[in-house]
Amino acid sequence: MSSSLRGLAWKETRQVVPLVIMLLGVAVLLFVLWSTMSAAQTMANFGHYIPLVLPALFAAGVGAILVGQEKENRTMDWCSSLPISPSLIVLVKLAVAIIGLLVMWVCCALIGSLAGNSRLPGHEAGVANSLYWFTHSIFILCCGFYTAWRMKNTFASLIVLIPLAALPYLATSIYYSLFMTGRHVSLQESAWLLTLASAIGIIVMAWMGYRAGIRDLSPARPELEATGPGHWLAAWRPAHSLPVPETPFRYPLSSLIWQSIHHNRMTLTLLILAMLSGAFAFGYMAVSSQSSDEFGMVMVCTFVAGAIATSWLGVFVFHGDGSASRLRFLADRGVSPTRAWIGRHLIGLSAIAVAMIAFLISSFLTLRNPADNRVDVVPSMAMVGAGLWVIYAVSQATSQWIRILAASAFIAPILSGVALYWLGAAAISSNAPFWLLAVCCLLPMLATWLMMRRFMDNSAKWPIWACGVVTTVLFLVLPILPFAIDVASFPGITPSARASLAANSKKLSSTGNAQPMMRASVPLEYLQQTQHKTDINLTELVASQRFLPEDYLEIGDIAPDDTGVLRASNPDNRRPLRADRYILSRSIEFANYFRYLVTQNPEDSDAVESLGKWIDALTEIAVRLRRSDRWYDQHAADNVEIWLTQTLSRQDLMELRSRDFSQRAIAVLADQAGRSAARRRAVLLSWRREMDPPPMEHDRAKDLDMFGGFRENDWFLWYPQEKVHWIQDRLLDRLCVAALQLIDAAENGQDTLPMRRELHELMDDPSIPFANSWYGERLQPRGVSYGNQFWNSPAVRWYRDWENQAKELASSSESEEP
Repeated sequence: MSSSLRGLAWKETRQVVPLVIMLLGVAVLLFVLWSTMSAAQTMANFGHYIPLVLPALFAAGVGAILVGQEKENRTMDWCSSLPISPSLIVLVKLAVAIIGLLVMWVCCALIGSLAGNSRLPGHEAGVANSLYWFTHSIFILCCGFYTAWRMKNTFASLIVLIPLAALPYLATSIYYSLFMTGRHVSLQESAWLLTLASAIGIIVMAWMGYRAGIRDLSPARPELEATGPGHWLAAWRPAHSLPVPETPFRYPLSSLIWQSIHHNRMTLTLLILAMLSGAFAFGYMAVSSQSSDEFGMVMVCTFVAGAIATSWLGVFVFHGDGSASRLRFLADRGVSPTRAWIGRHLIGLSAIAVAMIAFLISSFLTLRNPADNRVDVVPSMAMVGAGLWVIYAVSQATSQWIRILAASAFIAPILSGVALYWLGAAAISSNAPFWLLAVCCLLPMLATWLMMRRFMDNSAKWPIWACGVVTTVLFLVLPILPFAIDVASFPGITPSARASLAANSKKLSSTGNAQPMMRASVPLEYLQQTQHKTDINLTELVASQRFLPEDYLEIGDIAPDDTGVLRASNPDNRRPLRADRYILSRSIEFANYFRYLVTQNPEDSDAVESLGKWIDALTEIAVRLRRSDRWYDQHAADNVEIWLTQTLSRQDLMELRSRDFSQRAIAVLADQAGRSAARRRAVLLSWRREMDPPPMEHDRAKDLDMFGGFRENDWFLWYPQEKVHWIQDRLLDRLCVAALQLIDAAENGQDTLPMRRELHELMDDPSIPFANSWYGERLQPRGVSYGNQFWNSPAVRWYRDWENQAKELASSSESEEP
């Protein structure tokens, strides 16, 4: 390799490396922010686009860096004066750009795989889809080189690049409309057509870019200005002298505004028109909920283009004249940095004000249409202005911190979108105060104003970068600072109490996976369907359906014995049971039916036998539920034992207490110590499973978003959900400690009211007084409860009157024995 070729490759590589580092840094920043905000769904929905967008941004910007930036710095003239062929310069730049693009693809694929987003959008198309994304990025790179060689202004070349990048889509759409009308096109076939169109575009644009580069590097003909009759001395004729102003070194603000408008009028006009169109489209989209697919897509594309134009208008502040170094001209003439800063921003801020008016007009015209449907919530004009301000402010700061125009032009929209999402999430999820959000919106503008003198003087860049780092940190921290303080100050249990929970839970061993409750048939639904349609006697229908445990329930190793009573096949090793609220409620309803028959006719032996079978079945269910590690199953066991207690305590069923099934049930109800031990064990093991979950098992998926079987999503709804994510462990710690203290107090004969108040404060809405809560006395249901709120309120039936009634029932049963 010749020395000239090595030198060219080294020079081009030095220019490309900063763009690669900055784009990869943006990707890492996005993943870190999503991880910090626990936005798993956002990551799943949009994370796989990052490995696609970043190589495309690199492909679009590398031409502006390797060609446009050298044109502005006039190093291209120096290169063309060297004894190097123009074709070699063009080919080396293109080769370095392609190698950089390959490096970007490899790095982005690695980042995507580490983040768990290995699938690309449209992955159903297989290899064709991946090949298309890669081919289209090379096509964008060739288009970027062509526009950079052809146009003198780098900013304008980036704008022209956007419609060129869409040419493969346009060509494919035309091909569909001409040759594939009425025919289904698969994703794979569509991907292959787009790949073919991009490949053809690569050949065409690479050749056009090569020709444009050779032409630009070739010696230029002198351009003579013809004056008068076109004499050959016209080129040497001095220009007409202008009158010298009285204050030549003072630039009024109007002159700075005039300069901002006229140094690149076409680009500025296109950006403002796109911004106004986007605001007008958003005004329609925000108000109307009725639009055709084609028109709606046009509105969405117009809105996105307007948002990007707003961002580029911010970049235009410090890069609009083609080179930020031209501000040095004003600095050398003593122009105040503040005045230059204001002159640069007045155009953009005025455009934002006009865009707000465009949004207002669009929404007003849409609201006047009586045939159009309305959405429930319409953003205000101030909200739209705030969004445009954030996009503009972050973009103008990015253009000052990043001196490379191509990099700032493509990084600024990403950063401004992230900033807008961050502030919106802070306002909604973290309930950030309005004044603090306003301060954050002003930070990027304040940072560029403070660094304006250094930027104009083109002095050392590290103070500007340091200011950018401080501004970024403040922008990210300030919106969530009150939320973080609130979370940090939220009360929890002491470290010693938590250590005690961990130590006590480790002493216990799990009984294994709980056996789910199953049902063999659903006769009640059949009853409900036929009862009002036929004249069949209800009693005869029930008798024919046999609402008995052995006909309705399938509970693992429980099976009817020789007498038809459901018993465990191995009573010494009973598997725990997982409660099913629906099956349990229906089982109690069937038992209630036979209890009713017995109370109406105590001599009905069939009804007594059926009731006995249900009492035996529910007793076995209660025993098996008590063996479960889940807190929710203890809650269900309470419901079952409440029914057994109330049934066997009825005066009209006293004759049944001497039966074997009643004695077995009373023996279970009398075991208060076993009941308390089961509750304590379930609380500790539920806490341990939540804090230190076991490896994923076949039944683990059922326990996701659950604590001991209770639905965590239905708890703590009065707190902001983002706050619950951070304080949930502390809430669960307090819940378990309060439940354990309730057990200890009840076993020691102490007052349990303080613990119930603590449970009420944790589990009930603050607007509900204790007396009217489930943990108070007034709303305590006397019998079995089926309400959703009751079933999701832990420890609500512990040590209530029914347990005293169960003790009395056991005592009276013992006294009745001969």
